[in-house]
Amino acid sequence: MEIRLSDFYEMTPKEFFLYREGFIGKRDADAKFTLVTTRKLMFASIMPHARRGLKETDIMEFAWENDLIETLTEEEINEQRKEVQQSIEFWKNYDLNNNRC
Repeated sequence: MEIRLSDFYEMTPKEFFLYREGFIGKRDADAKFTLVTTRKLMFASIMPHARRGLKETDIMEFAWENDLIETLTEEEINEQRKEVQQSIEFWKNYDLNNNRC
């Protein structure tokens, strides 16, 4: 964490905590980007020699990706579909009323 000493002394504890959290978040995001890029390169290199249906996650799986997967109930899926349909209808009506494509 690179911070000038004068800036450090001018920070409140909350400001330092937020600065530290931002630094750690950026460092983690950069590391994840590097790992995902490496996996994509590996996947592209292996693909010509692999069986069909191979996925990137078959090559290398990351723990943080499991956190991103969310299981939705049928009711939640239907609610999302309803919201999407309402949005589509709204913009169709908007385009028709304003003579725009």
